[in-house]
Amino acid sequence: MGISAKYLFSIFSPMLVDEYEGDPATASGVDMGLLWQSPFPGAQMGLFLKNVYQPSGRKAYVLPMEVHVGAGYRVGTQVLLSVQYVRYDATKTSLDWDFLHHHGWMIGGEAHLLKGLVLRAGREHDFGLDDRASLSVGLGLRLEYREVGLLLDYAHRGDKKEPLGLLSEQEHRLSFACEF
Repeated sequence: MGISAKYLFSIFSPMLVDEYEGDPATASGVDMGLLWQSPFPGAQMGLFLKNVYQPSGRKAYVLPMEVHVGAGYRVGTQVLLSVQYVRYDATKTSLDWDFLHHHGWMIGGEAHLLKGLVLRAGREHDFGLDDRASLSVGLGLRLEYREVGLLLDYAHRGDKKEPLGLLSEQEHRLSFACEF
């Protein structure tokens, strides 16, 4: 079982600067997850609840809760393949009726290249009204000091028109974690 707290920081695109006065929006939130190692070697299943605690903050809007249910299979010790079903806006709190009841699939994998260095890639497909899809790539770095693990992860995501998001909508995520 895992619980994570998050701090969100967003700067709106230049086209929206006048509407939001160019100020960044901030919020905080909580995510929770469970991972079950099956009796079959290499197989695991998980449940992840995103935005259990609805973030709030200056110029923030209510982020909808997401429910992820997935399965993964570890090939040897170096490669993990996974598939997830995602239910977006599970709490139905969004005022945007087009966004309600969206669901989708995610497939992905990660490969351990060197000790502590992980390469990740995946594809997400949202079967909502606009049938969105995106491709993501990322790197993870794990450093250990005594019995504490420090993790640094970076991910880049683009949309289906521009899979790597070079000319269109894109997202960069950076996260830090500490394991005791």
